[in-house]
Amino acid sequence: MKVLTVQQVQAIETKMLDAVVTILDKHAIPYYALKGTVVGAVRHKGFIPWDHDIDLGIPYEFTTKMVECLRKELDPKYSVVFHDTGDKYFFLYPRVSLTGVNHAYLHIDLFPLIGASGDLNERKKMLSEFIEIYKFYRMKKHKPVWAKTPLRKVVKTILYEMRQAIYPKSYTTLENEYDALCKSIPFEEAPYVYVSFPEESEERFFPKEWLQEGIRIPFHYVTIPIPKNYDAYLTHSYGDYLSFPSKEEQEEGLAFTMEVPEHISIP
Repeated sequence: MKVLTVQQVQAIETKMLDAVVTILDKHAIPYYALKGTVVGAVRHKGFIPWDHDIDLGIPYEFTTKMVECLRKELDPKYSVVFHDTGDKYFFLYPRVSLTGVNHAYLHIDLFPLIGASGDLNERKKMLSEFIEIYKFYRMKKHKPVWAKTPLRKVVKTILYEMRQAIYPKSYTTLENEYDALCKSIPFEEAPYVYVSFPEESEERFFPKEWLQEGIRIPFHYVTIPIPKNYDAYLTHSYGDYLSFPSKEEQEEGLAFTMEVPEHISIP
């Protein structure tokens, strides 16, 4: 196995980003950088030096077209994992990963941007519905395939079967419920946006006017769109986003390494 440093992972993901946004731009699929990717673009003109993933947001209605285009046109060294990939992918949003490398460690997240109500109580109701779907979707797909001892494997299997009996909806049913919830308020008509992601909080909602048409800024050698009112978006998400974390946190991120197969090339 080959060991990559955080800088090498960033180089691979920047090249991956370039390939992804080239296809999105070609097919007029709208997208925005989100979360730490916006912080990196604004503060560092690229990755936050101790970070190692990229986050993009795409209006939900473009999800199917986006996945089809990326799967058809990306170089085979990249893969698009989604809910149709198999039982081991627990998320309801797609990722682009490096073929042959676990998607959990090296990826670009493609988060759905979902239309949401301007009413706070309606947003709270929507959030609780999403949280329930995420919780049980993961439970339905997370089958016990490993345990430290045979006895633990038996116990985990029994608990899994009990959970299936208590909550009988299939994950296909949950995918359909998720799709209906995502489409319940058309994105173009919505005053608010919800970024669909399992680690949920009310901060995932923000006024859609912060996005507008976006502004394009450099992210290393790639130019990406970020919310036009990025200051409001980042302050809402992080507070003082221009302040750096502690030296210990920076050093922990910079010390990140990951193992990949020998055939993986480094840009």
